[in-house]
Amino acid sequence: MGLAAAGLTRVAGKGYPFWTLEHRGHELYFASPEEMTHVADVLGARVMKRPRELGLEQSAVNSHWLSRMDKAWLSWKVRQEIVRKLRDELVRLERL
Repeated sequence: MGLAAAGLTRVAGKGYPFWTLEHRGHELYFASPEEMTHVADVLGARVMKRPRELGLEQSAVNSHWLSRMDKAWLSWKVRQEIVRKLRDELVRLERL
């Protein structure tokens, strides 16, 4: 369990690295620290915005990642665990 991170440079023949968060048997994939920050901000809100609201900016009212997220991850307790892991990894990346 946890967050595995690769470096930020392109790997020849493999493309760019990504981060994987595995928690309670499910995984989330991130292409950048900015994505991790966005997810932590959304999940860290005690009362989350609805996926419809989050997708309005891109005219994708039912395509936001939150609308596809496993319901087991949406309880406040689980979201706090996920946000803590993401924020810990972001702090670690800042130190690099």
